[in-house]
Amino acid sequence: EDFIIRSEEYGVPQRRHRLIILGVNVKFLKNNPDRFPGFIPKQSGTVSLEQVIADLPTIRSAPSRPSGSFQDWCATLAELADMPINLIQPSLFDDTQDFASVKDIIRSSITSASESDRGSGGSYVGYSGKPEYNPAGWYRDGRQKGITNHESRTHMRSDLQRYLFSSSFAAALGRTPTLRDFPEELMPDHKNAAASARNGHFADRFRVQLRDRPATTITSHISKDGHYFIHFDPAQCRSLTVREAARIQTFSDDYHFEGPRTEQYRQVGNAVPPYLAYQIAGVV
Repeated sequence: EDFIIRSEEYGVPQRRHRLIILGVNVKFLKNNPDRFPGFIPKQSGTVSLEQVIADLPTIRSAPSRPSGSFQDWCATLAELADMPINLIQPSLFDDTQDFASVKDIIRSSITSASESDRGSGGSYVGYSGKPEYNPAGWYRDGRQKGITNHESRTHMRSDLQRYLFSSSFAAALGRTPTLRDFPEELMPDHKNAAASARNGHFADRFRVQLRDRPATTITSHISKDGHYFIHFDPAQCRSLTVREAARIQTFSDDYHFEGPRTEQYRQVGNAVPPYLAYQIAGVV
């Protein structure tokens, strides 16, 4: 426990806890006792997700079928506003006002999302702002005019509605919902979904990355689906892009990921955060 490095204590905007082993030649240390590596100084406070990705261009997702068009996407979201939502366990909400506030955010997000087509990003898009957190120009040094790898996935229509509900829930109540919070109409069509809602096992399979906290650990599983990495903005209704995951991992914006998008996500998830590696190298 004493040797676990918690990345969020060192300026990395995610809760990534790892044991990192450094091997040093014993003869070198005997001959150079003053050269023993020091400790990485902890930073005061943590960095929130919003501080590192809110400046990236606002984009939307798209339904995987039938056409993935903006009109299909808007229609899919609008279905949720008209859906007769029935809570499985209403007592899980503090009161009926909580659920009413979730529905209000769903409706306002649909209105906002439908005002204009923001597009789904692309292999290269221009900047729309500057990151709030950019220590010593770590993410951007002023020479870049845009970013790569900022393109949203498509999602099944039912998952889009779950993403919209989940992100609206998080915006209203400040926490990500579990399956026990899901309305009956949005429960996944799996045999074990209802059991998970009852017993709490794997009940967080749709996880919103909250805007005001460090993200959860970016893992290679992000290459399979985006259920654990839902964007906090309901109006975008999507999972994180490769570039957003890379920002959370502290890759600089000029680091370009090659290969199919699934492989890009895997590269990001399997990495040691570069900003943490830089600090380790500093004491070595």
